[in-house]
Amino acid sequence: MMNNSNVCDKKIRRKVFLRWFLNGESGWNYEKMQGSGYCYSMMPALKEIYKDDPDALQAAVKNHLQFFNTTPHTANIILGVNMAVEQTVKQDGKDAIASIKTGLMGPLAGVGDSLFGVIIDTVLGSIAAYMALEGNPMGCLIWVLVSAIGITALRYAMLEIGYKQGTDVVANISTKMKKIT
Repeated sequence: MMNNSNVCDKKIRRKVFLRWFLNGESGWNYEKMQGSGYCYSMMPALKEIYKDDPDALQAAVKNHLQFFNTTPHTANIILGVNMAVEQTVKQDGKDAIASIKTGLMGPLAGVGDSLFGVIIDTVLGSIAAYMALEGNPMGCLIWVLVSAIGITALRYAMLEIGYKQGTDVVANISTKMKKIT
């Protein structure tokens, strides 16, 4: 496990999550895709990690402004892993930090797009729509509970898993990715 010191406490991790959840794609553009949203989301953690070194903070911000593109739901794992690695290796591992983002965003996009963009919405939407057409208001309630509340809680849990597992999550994901796909 990477994060020996708990620099990014739960309050900071919650800020990172909320920033990504609410603004992750607000700065989307064709050059960096979600890069500016990713950097904005990481800022509370970066400010805490580099609070005594403004030059290193500036370098870390530049490092996180690179191209980034994945399913918004699964980006939380990458945010968590990057927080854990960043607080451990700091600027000595800036290439490793960028590599983790680059290496995880593709596979997690494939899984995330399929799971969150197609399977859950299609199955859940079909059930909810059928129930609503039959006059059962539970269809709408199921859609709200699972789609909004349940998936949001899952997204936060993925950030926590990424943070607590650190770089171990990279090894775990690569071995389990074949089973998932």
